[in-house]
Amino acid sequence: MSSLSQSFRFEDRFASFQPQESAAVTGIDRTYYLDFAERMVRACMQWQCDDGRVIDPHHPDYDPTTTATPRWIAAIAALVQAGRCMDLVEASAKAMDVATDALAHSSNERRDLPSPDFYTRDLAIGWRWLKDHVDASRADTWAKRLGTFEPEDVYW
Repeated sequence: MSSLSQSFRFEDRFASFQPQESAAVTGIDRTYYLDFAERMVRACMQWQCDDGRVIDPHHPDYDPTTTATPRWIAAIAALVQAGRCMDLVEASAKAMDVATDALAHSSNERRDLPSPDFYTRDLAIGWRWLKDHVDASRADTWAKRLGTFEPEDVYW
């Protein structure tokens, strides 16, 4: 038994877990979620700055490099992957430009980046599903920035 298993003996509890009642089908499907997400990302278009960042209007005093930008990118990327919101590719690509730059520089210059864990995950989603919709040099720049930051320098 590994030291982790010895420290946390939950295997038996998880293996024996049985839900007390069965889950009911809601009728909510993928299209419902995509419709909802599309309404949200389109509403957030008004919050995008000229440089590509998305500023949360409910927190205008925060550093403008908030998690709103990467979260918005990931939502649009998922919609693009589903064949929707193709008209938002350039707006999300512009956001990817500024957000990947912020992530890369936060590591190199030890600049504070709020919630870098959201940046990493959401920008990886953005890169995965947007890279085929922009020119190769732009996608390569994103990949380089995502591949060169040091997590140990960002998560501090």
